Amino acid sequence: MTAAGMCPSCGEDTAPVPTHAYYSPGQVAWASFLGAPIAGCLLMAGNYSKAGQSSSAVKTVAIGGACTIAILVMAIFLPDKFPNAIIPAAYTFGMLAIAKSLQGKALESHLRAGGPKASSWVATGIGVLSLVIVAVLIFAMAFVAVQFFPDSFPDE
Repeated sequence: MTAAGMCPSCGEDTAPVPTHAYYSPGQVAWASFLGAPIAGCLLMAGNYSKAGQSSSAVKTVAIGGACTIAILVMAIFLPDKFPNAIIPAAYTFGMLAIAKSLQGKALESHLRAGGPKASSWVATGIGVLSLVIVAVLIFAMAFVAVQFFPDSFPDE
């Protein structure tokens, strides 16, 4: 009896090469840098979906959305002199570490089996699209806040 995926006559590995593409931790970090943690979490969720882990995919998107909202709320309360680059750097490197920890070994196995890495252009597009959506939501919330709470904002 031969091991699964082994050719009985020649002993070579005949396991099928995966066709689905996985996003790397670097791509997750890049998308997060461009479009907040939700962008990186969307890529990670795609990886989970391709691996048949749909509940992990849903949880990842929910956590990414919650983290993005938390960062936006926190940014409101930061002092005026707070360095602007600290927050994006923190969540970018945080997402890199999380992606490596949660999906790094699966990506390595996938690549070793001959599976493709996902397109960095798609990761960039998801990051930019997330940025646009987050920006629209911020402007919409600011508009609503000015309309319904005008006394909370100083006159110029």
